Amino acid sequence: MVYQRSQDVIARREGDKALAFHQQTGWICILNPSSRFIWDCLESAMSAEAITDRIRTEFTIPPEADGEVLLTTVKAHLDLMCKAQLIETVDGPLLPRDLSEKAVPDHAKASTSLCA
Repeated sequence: MVYQRSQDVIARREGDKALAFHQQTGWICILNPSSRFIWDCLESAMSAEAITDRIRTEFTIPPEADGEVLLTTVKAHLDLMCKAQLIETVDGPLLPRDLSEKAVPDHAKASTSLCA
């Protein structure tokens, strides 16, 4: 699956974090350093595997390190970012645009793993 930034979101760096503002919903999220790195990677559309490779290169993670754990972590961040409507798959958003209580899961509203 390939991910891209939502066109409805604008973001601004704040130190090692970022503020992301969804223009349609009015939601603001503070991206922690991990999510901010993923956000930066998504300047152009990218897969979870490509983001994982970029993390390995950027942070010189040794080849013997467990790649599945890293990939699983990246996918978890991507999932939370999709649920918060910050990013979407290239094929379209994973959540409906309706922001009723039924449309947005509780963990996407709080996004404690995503936000600092």
